[in-house]
Amino acid sequence: MEESPVKNSGLAGRVIDLWLAAGSGALVLLISVLNLIGTKGSVALNQGDLADAVREALGLPVVLTHVVAAGLVVLTLHIAYPVALCGIKRVALAGTRANESSITTLACLIMGWLFLLLVNAKSFPASTHVDLLGISDSPQLVNYFILGFGFIGIPVACLIAATRLLCRYSALSLFSVAIVLFSVAWGTLNDHPRGSAAEPNLIVIGVDSLRPDFAYGEYAFASDTPAIDSFVAAATNFVDATTPVARTFPAWASLLTGLYPHNSGIRVNLQQVSATQKDLFITHVLREHGYRTYYATDEARFSNIDQSYGFDKILTPVMGATDFLIGEALDLPLTNVFANLPFAESMLPWISGNRAVDHAYAPATFSRKLERSIDGFLEDSGDNPVFMAIHLCLPHWPYSFGSLSNVLPGPQAGDKVKEIDDSTIRSYSRALEAADIQIEGLIKHLAARGVLDHAVVALVSDHGESFHALDPVPAHKDTGETLPAAAGHGADVFGDSSYHVIVAISNFRAGEPANTRGELDRRPVQLLDVLPMMIESAKLPISIPGLDGQRRAELGETRFRPRETGVTMPGLFAAKIDQGLLARQGIESYEIGDDARIMFKGEFLESPSTLKDFGVERDGDLLISSRRDPKTGRSTDFMMVDQDQMTWQNIDEGSLLETHAEMIRWLSVLSE
Repeated sequence: MEESPVKNSGLAGRVIDLWLAAGSGALVLLISVLNLIGTKGSVALNQGDLADAVREALGLPVVLTHVVAAGLVVLTLHIAYPVALCGIKRVALAGTRANESSITTLACLIMGWLFLLLVNAKSFPASTHVDLLGISDSPQLVNYFILGFGFIGIPVACLIAATRLLCRYSALSLFSVAIVLFSVAWGTLNDHPRGSAAEPNLIVIGVDSLRPDFAYGEYAFASDTPAIDSFVAAATNFVDATTPVARTFPAWASLLTGLYPHNSGIRVNLQQVSATQKDLFITHVLREHGYRTYYATDEARFSNIDQSYGFDKILTPVMGATDFLIGEALDLPLTNVFANLPFAESMLPWISGNRAVDHAYAPATFSRKLERSIDGFLEDSGDNPVFMAIHLCLPHWPYSFGSLSNVLPGPQAGDKVKEIDDSTIRSYSRALEAADIQIEGLIKHLAARGVLDHAVVALVSDHGESFHALDPVPAHKDTGETLPAAAGHGADVFGDSSYHVIVAISNFRAGEPANTRGELDRRPVQLLDVLPMMIESAKLPISIPGLDGQRRAELGETRFRPRETGVTMPGLFAAKIDQGLLARQGIESYEIGDDARIMFKGEFLESPSTLKDFGVERDGDLLISSRRDPKTGRSTDFMMVDQDQMTWQNIDEGSLLETHAEMIRWLSVLSE
């Protein structure tokens, strides 16, 4: 029997739609990849060291597996998205002549891709594809038309298509809807706060690169941080707090061990696992006392903290060379957008909620993942007390981030940033505001889950941040010569803005701070004091011998506080940080392990005094011992910095005052 012409026409139309959809996806993917190679890729390919590192990483089975998986996901998305557009079109326009028209299909696909490109350009300003096809520079009326297609046309078409399908499969649809409603109701009924443990919960909320003077000091006008402000206002605020190393991993290791870096042995980012004494972490002691432990961060390129450090559960991006390689390669309009949609986050774990992938990072995405992870951890913990360490990295350089809400009218994070001439500082302030929103949501979520019914909470930063435009540089007492200052953090020891951190501790009861008015404690503290002070505040019967950190009852009015730089790279002393230059300089110091983890080369740790500068501070005086000459083993010179007057002078070791003897002893210990 001859088939109906109408039926043949419908089948042919579907085939044509599929070909057009697949072809459009392949074309957009090709254009995106070529644009990516023409910018980021060309930099890597033209640098021999970077190209060699990429080839080395791809030679590891674990990295290659991730690369293949990521490639398959990208290909699938670039086919599925246009096919879905065509499917919605066919159901919504069923029974009309336009449904079988190739022109209608092409128009739908073109508008769908333009909508995606515009959303990427508006949402993720750090993406390589912001100016792809000139979409970001198109007239405002054109933008509104494209956005109208996406936010009005597509939902309306979906609604029409869903209505048609419901009518066609009414019985099955009603049954499915009933199942969904029952699941939602069951989840709501079972969504209740956890029971209160006998011991208080211990919560550390860390914010990367947070300068105290931007939160509550001289530059607080530059950003709007109500969550941080309200927390500090009700807490004990240690206003003279410093970090012993202004780098993330050794700073957090100091906090979690209660030890100075030279005693814990953890002195650089991404330290060799074999050179790390994980049993020193206080998390192990807390677990022995019945605590369940949790660690979460949205950035893992500089810190490889995992469960082996005494944590029952962690939430981190994919670690190692995979993060660097795939994170940068997945700067594609479709992946940037889909990685931040709630239903698609798990499809792109390499970039979803990964702060290091700034071109696709939306703060709300990580907050959603964090809340789900916390809920799972609390469910597994039962009624045990919990220790939670959560590190938010938004204010870390390069300060850029995105948000799908940027395409909609209305206030955005950063709108209240006051007029500051320096664009870098404006970007930092916007990132700080966005991090504040994350902190607010986190505290509310912990309170809703009953974690803050009985808890001690600390708000800390791992280090500060230096800006050439803001921070004074010590000048020589006689000649006026200034010391070479570095941007960022951890490259010099005299930049107090890098070493000054927030440490604020508050007791919570029934989800709220126990005290409505906080207090200022002006005694000198360091990050290694945080856990001893929290344990003291919680009145826990835990005594850990051998700690360098002090409880609050042990703090004095004065104190020797050692500090040291990270491994200093010349690129940090440029007027503007060059990411490519830093990457090339870093390759010389780091290597890739068999598990694809990136680690600091072990041989460099054998002589830290040739890689670092050291200092010891007391009462506003900072004695600095610059890195030692590899041949003689001696420091090139000593410098005394008056931090109050911001002056410095060279001092020969033989002419140092007897009162500085303890400072000299500290410097000797640090540089061994």
